[in-house]
Amino acid sequence: MTFRRTPIPVVPSSSTEYLLISRTGTMFYTLPPRLTIRCPLPKRTLPLSIRSVDLQQTSLPRWSLLAKLLFISLCFGISLAVNAWVFYRIGGGLLNPAVTLAMVIVGAVSVLRGILVIISQILGAMVAAAVVEGLTPGRLNVGTGLGGVTTTSQGLFIEMFLTAQLVFTILMLGRALLAAGFYLFVKALQYETVNPGQDDAGDAPVHEHGARDIEAWYGTISRCYSSNG
Repeated sequence: MTFRRTPIPVVPSSSTEYLLISRTGTMFYTLPPRLTIRCPLPKRTLPLSIRSVDLQQTSLPRWSLLAKLLFISLCFGISLAVNAWVFYRIGGGLLNPAVTLAMVIVGAVSVLRGILVIISQILGAMVAAAVVEGLTPGRLNVGTGLGGVTTTSQGLFIEMFLTAQLVFTILMLGRALLAAGFYLFVKALQYETVNPGQDDAGDAPVHEHGARDIEAWYGTISRCYSSNG
């Protein structure tokens, strides 16, 4: 049995440095749990294998970025499908303000209940984000945004079409909540908002807001009408 040490880069928030944290793996256990530490380090070499590396001089391999994206997508899609199933008998599995608005439009949910559910979804996302912010050391580096070559109008239409597909999937399949989870797995590969209550209201305790939030809310909400049409 052999042991090896491989450095794992962890990006701290609001810092231009990486932390390299060693991990120990064996021939039988190749993907051990990772310890994430986010804090700025002085620019000097530290003992063991923890040292600071300038961000401009560090580039992660492409396969590592793709593996992380796939991991995030799987976690997001499966966790949402499970939570929707768990809360289906309580609140119908409504976790998205855009989907709730679509249910109000088709008459599946009353207007008063829809308004109360949307308020609860937004407040729940904000409280959950605040709890995570309080329990996590350092500043959270989370949130969604447009790519460097993506314009605001392109992002708006991407949000509109993807939200329309999500709402259409839920309306057509009804109780097949696993399909919604599969769709959000694919959505996470594109990393679009689709859920303004989660991605924008949830960022409220952590980030400042601007045009990106207007784009996300308008894009996701406006497309509910066309998907119900």
